[in-house]
Amino acid sequence: MTAGPTTAAHAGRQASHVAIVTGANHGIGAATAVALASRGCAVLCAFWRVRDPVDPGIPQAYRDRRAGGADAVVAEIEAAGGRSLAVEADLADPRTPAEVRRRVDAMYVTLDPVQLLSEMRAAQQRLVEIADKLIKSETTTTAPTLEQFLSGLRTAWKEGEVRPTARAKVNAKRLRRRPDPFAAVSGQLRGWFEAEPARTGRELLDRLQREYPAVYPNSQLRTLQRRLKEWRREMARQMVFGHTSELVAVEPMT
Repeated sequence: MTAGPTTAAHAGRQASHVAIVTGANHGIGAATAVALASRGCAVLCAFWRVRDPVDPGIPQAYRDRRAGGADAVVAEIEAAGGRSLAVEADLADPRTPAEVRRRVDAMYVTLDPVQLLSEMRAAQQRLVEIADKLIKSETTTTAPTLEQFLSGLRTAWKEGEVRPTARAKVNAKRLRRRPDPFAAVSGQLRGWFEAEPARTGRELLDRLQREYPAVYPNSQLRTLQRRLKEWRREMARQMVFGHTSELVAVEPMT
């Protein structure tokens, strides 16, 4: 279990910080404790031994780690020059000794949640940079000062920003979900429109109903009106720019 590369700047920013990591005797908790220690934090490895019942679906190695202590994690941190302390405790359990509660409370008062939030946002921004471009060489992201972070919160909401990794949703283009009701007479309707552009959708639908009784109900009036709107837009474009070889694509309307 090893932490990623760190820098003197990282260690300098976090040397006065104390991190409390729960579940630090195994898995992600143990890796997090080692990573924070490598960046200068003093780490309290809190854990609670859990003895899982025998289950074929749970690997034995995983069950052993959950049932073990955090001494190996503390030893790895101290071997790398870090500071760490392992405490087996569940503060919600009344059996936890008062001395353990006192030591945890003493470390708790040194925590700086605002500074932690600032560093989390800087880390998120770094992840965005990694995801958006191919990293060819190691680059360094300068974390904002606490004052810069707090002043930025006053305006971030105006830009709709939730977090650096947020991305605006792209609205999917609405596609036709029904057959075109005028597909069979589209050319005929277009001819009537070009001969008399002033005709309304109601007048053209009445003419269709006279020629094709019981085929085109009144409920299709809005569809025809939208079709005329597109044709008028195309006609206006031709009047302004003249006839071009580039056809204007007109999608069937629902």
